[in-house]
Amino acid sequence: MNNQPKASGLLAEFRTPKFLGVVYILRHILPVLSILSKSLQAGDIHHSALQPAIDKTLNQLKHIADTKEPIVSLQKDMDPETGRLKLITRDSNQPGQNDGNGELQDQKATDADSLKSQLRKATKNGIYLTGSVENDLARLLEKYVPALSENIVNRFKKVLKF
Repeated sequence: MNNQPKASGLLAEFRTPKFLGVVYILRHILPVLSILSKSLQAGDIHHSALQPAIDKTLNQLKHIADTKEPIVSLQKDMDPETGRLKLITRDSNQPGQNDGNGELQDQKATDADSLKSQLRKATKNGIYLTGSVENDLARLLEKYVPALSENIVNRFKKVLKF
């Protein structure tokens, strides 16, 4: 891929914690929107069912923004010890990894906080969630959900009461 700079740049962008955070935000929001979309596409939809469906969607979106579910989920999944994504947060020379000779290094860590600190240091081999990225994702979520909710309201305000 070295001879394809666009592909290399795109791949590098995919390996950022911010990209993963956006994917997690969409992972929580899109199913909510999908349910509303499917209910609106139903062949025999009744006008009386629209308001409750839209209200439920708006409440679910507000809940996602208020609780910051996507960010909490990403933090949990990127935990270097127990998270689902722990393999991509580990540096190749960290304990428990192959030392290059086919043997595993000692998996015991003397200090869990020290290990977490080491694993969060940026290296070319891993993806690390930092406080500034978490703040960026929180701001994105705080802007995206109200804009999305406003768009939904604007689309239906002529036929429904908001």
